[in-house]
Amino acid sequence: MTSPEELTADLKVEREYYETNRAEYLKLYQGKFVLIRGQQMHGSFDTFEAAYTAGLDLFGNVPMFIRRVEESDPPVNLPSLFLGLLGGHVSARIIQV
Repeated sequence: MTSPEELTADLKVEREYYETNRAEYLKLYQGKFVLIRGQQMHGSFDTFEAAYTAGLDLFGNVPMFIRRVEESDPPVNLPSLFLGLLGGHVSARIIQV
């Protein structure tokens, strides 16, 4: 089984970059979705879908960090995990990406 650390390791640099710049992003892009790859923000978008499409156009089908700019992170809810649809265990920890 994949650990939570392994699941999020690919985007560690991007998450850290986002957190470092969150205060600035709150002033400029609150409520919008930002697209980050490496240590660079590649745009703000009104919808997740628009950010994802831009990311596909720019980078192809690779891991990319897309986050709605908010003061606090919303909780992650994975009902399919708890219903057994993903083959996980009910005791699995929920991680914030």
